[in-house]
Amino acid sequence: MLLVNSMIGSRPPRCERRCPAFSHCEPVQVHATSQQIHASFHSFMITNAKDDDSNYKPMSWKCKCGSPKATTMAYKTYQYQAKAVIREYVLSDPFIPYSSVLAGLLICKMNGIRDNLRRRNRRRRVRGIVRRIVREKTHINVRIREVVAARVRRLQLAIAVGGLRR
Repeated sequence: MLLVNSMIGSRPPRCERRCPAFSHCEPVQVHATSQQIHASFHSFMITNAKDDDSNYKPMSWKCKCGSPKATTMAYKTYQYQAKAVIREYVLSDPFIPYSSVLAGLLICKMNGIRDNLRRRNRRRRVRGIVRRIVREKTHINVRIREVVAARVRRLQLAIAVGGLRR
């Protein structure tokens, strides 16, 4: 499980119940998060023209006190933490589902794109985002495949010499 505490410089959101025992929340497991990244990616495409982010829940959080209610992260906080999650996910696991990481990286890219296009009208904004996604998709796919191939080669070499070293 990849906890928020392992991300350098990140600050987890507070529990919605404001419980006195624990004010920090922790994310769900990475494999569940990747599915939610997919869902949030599609919902982002539908609601990207809206200026208010109140309905945008990019990742489900649970508090250590057991509160089941998901906490909505701030937009900028998610942009930073999603990069941290995906970066550690790519570097720690050689067998990554390409689509999960790709969807997450696209969200990070779209965060910046959305800020730049906020002042334009809805139709131009959506067209621009779609064009940029198509352009970024190829580059990200190639990069992910390079990282994964390098990790797999290193893993195979370690097994071949008789010891599994990371």
